[in-house]
Amino acid sequence: MINQVLVIDDESIVRDVLKNMLEILGYEAVAVPSGETALETLEEDGASFDLVLVDMHMPGLSGPETVGRIREKLPEIPILLVSGVEEGDLAELYQGHLIDGFVHKPFRMVNLKESIEKVSSMVVARMKRTAAAGARNS
Repeated sequence: MINQVLVIDDESIVRDVLKNMLEILGYEAVAVPSGETALETLEEDGASFDLVLVDMHMPGLSGPETVGRIREKLPEIPILLVSGVEEGDLAELYQGHLIDGFVHKPFRMVNLKESIEKVSSMVVARMKRTAAAGARNS
């Protein structure tokens, strides 16, 4: 179940809108302005986050670079990429299992909600498979 979300976006307006939308949808949200800050936040308190939303294009560490670094430290955390590029252009990130979903800018609250629900369903299914595998091995 997803409760706390880390939002990473260099544009303060987008970051604030995402944080506010998430809170309206009932999630706790922490918003940071860069990939570097996100990595520091996750290093300090990564276990408290259930989902990460990452902007594709940021100065410093780009979205894909940030995602790669997050995956090194927290391989199981769900990650949604937020971008104005078309989803088909992200095939390499999907194929590498670096991202779990995509939110296309500009987006509405309903799009954000649907993307989070889809990822949440994936997380629940993954937990059930893990539990079933553990029960078989016991």
